[in-house]
Amino acid sequence: MCDEVALAAQSRQQLISLSSPPTKAEILSLGNNSSADLATRIFYDWLVLSHGDFISMLNAFPSDNIRPTRHDVKILVLPGMFYKEHPEVGADGGLAVEIARRFGFDAVQLEFDSTGSVTDNSRILYEYVVRVAQDDIWLLSLSKGSSDARHCLQNYPFNSKIKGWINVAGIYKGSPLADMKLSTPLRRAMSRMLCALVGVDYQTLCELKTTHPFWQRSDWPSPLEMIHVVPVPLAAHVQGALRARHRQLLRKGPNDGFIPVTDVLSMPGHVYPVWGSDHFLRTPELSPLLYRLFNYISHKTHKHGRRAA
Repeated sequence: MCDEVALAAQSRQQLISLSSPPTKAEILSLGNNSSADLATRIFYDWLVLSHGDFISMLNAFPSDNIRPTRHDVKILVLPGMFYKEHPEVGADGGLAVEIARRFGFDAVQLEFDSTGSVTDNSRILYEYVVRVAQDDIWLLSLSKGSSDARHCLQNYPFNSKIKGWINVAGIYKGSPLADMKLSTPLRRAMSRMLCALVGVDYQTLCELKTTHPFWQRSDWPSPLEMIHVVPVPLAAHVQGALRARHRQLLRKGPNDGFIPVTDVLSMPGHVYPVWGSDHFLRTPELSPLLYRLFNYISHKTHKHGRRAA
């Protein structure tokens, strides 16, 4: 545990001396020379400053009531890896589907292969969107579902039915954890055997390397609104199952237990940081945030003069 009040004060002082915006290298240097917790707090505070207008706007939407919306707007939830095998993690996106339906959205969970490769799931997404009758689709992806979403958006002809992408605790640039598992011939052999044992496509692990060509592209379809919900935890906030991974990744800077959260600096769109939560987003802020996000989408669809169903 640490004194988070004092930590926030230190962060405000350090931000004055940083470049605008701080680079990943500067954040990493702060973690190495001062403390990982201070680097994490500075990164969080920078996100709040640089995306403050969007954060304030989203926070102004109600989190405890529902603005009825059009039934012809589809919320397509893209689940994370192992969502079928481990439903207790919540990577199936069931909570998002449940809340979205209360608004009147046509909300569905896409039936991804829960252990499938990025390329396979990306094709499933593309083919599904082609078949959808609605002209207004919002993608909401979780964890590895964000890898599948990114690949589809950057490698298939863009379908203008897709109006926005909400990336929740996403893995969208690979993960250093995959790099570690594939870093030597011995580790690759062990990883291949483990994948076979648990029924995971080995290609899935290879595609999640941070150096994979999928994650080097910088072109994005336009117009497409992107909202990145980024968990930003201190070491003390990370729950037991992720603590070892969080420590492993500290050499890469602030992380959520799966990816360096500084990866979001290279992504276009809006960022909404969630303080104190790791990759699994076990936080009381999650449900209110989903209400705000769906109220925001409802507001946008009405604003454009569409008739509510």
